[in-house]
Amino acid sequence: MKKRFLSFILLIAICVGLIPHASLAKLDNIPEEVLIFAKNEGLQVFKELVSDEPTDFGFNNLEEVNRVELGEGFLIHYIDPTKLKEAKNIHFLKNTSTEWDFLILSDGKVISSLTIGSFGDQKYEVRKVGGNPEYLEKALKEVQNDNFFLLKDKDISYLVMDNGDILPLLDERMIENMFGQKKKTITAELLIDTLKQVQDDKTIQDKDAGFHNSSDEVSSSVHYPYIVALSAFIALLATVIIGFVIKRKKIRN
Repeated sequence: MKKRFLSFILLIAICVGLIPHASLAKLDNIPEEVLIFAKNEGLQVFKELVSDEPTDFGFNNLEEVNRVELGEGFLIHYIDPTKLKEAKNIHFLKNTSTEWDFLILSDGKVISSLTIGSFGDQKYEVRKVGGNPEYLEKALKEVQNDNFFLLKDKDISYLVMDNGDILPLLDERMIENMFGQKKKTITAELLIDTLKQVQDDKTIQDKDAGFHNSSDEVSSSVHYPYIVALSAFIALLATVIIGFVIKRKKIRN
């Protein structure tokens, strides 16, 4: 009886060991050369740029910066505005990039983010340093499985699940202003319809660009202090514009 019990315990231990950790599973989906660059040159560039003004990037001091580690990473998909008018589902609308977003941890806590990208010759570089990963971290805790992808629309990001639900990486006030609902998740149809309304509005300049940012448009510029506040302001401005357009459409109808 004792041998059977020990065998049962051993079987459970083996099964548990075969279950991949969520963050490891994410990293395993990223090309090895991207991981090597991110863990070495990527983190080095991050430290160099953040060290001058650590508090502007969410760190308490330089010691926290020196202890940073690479967290989960995600391949970025961008919304293609040229496909928006014919779009019937979110998969038709997306363009897969050669960019990856990584969470940056210090002492086990998610503090910042790092974006790695490549040119056509597969030469990798740091595309962006800094940013507030708060909403991405919260969304990851709500995702029940690994069947999702990261979708970006300029400064607004979404987690798109296989079941059709979409988690905008915004606070509740921005979600309500942009999509007219208080729920954390939205449907693909609502996202597509909202973006179509913005693109069709003649009063918005650069509307054909939508809220799109393709990999070949991203420069390797140095990101100066206050990038977190600036990114938050841009995201807020985008949601205000979209909310205004939607309300005006409803009034006209």
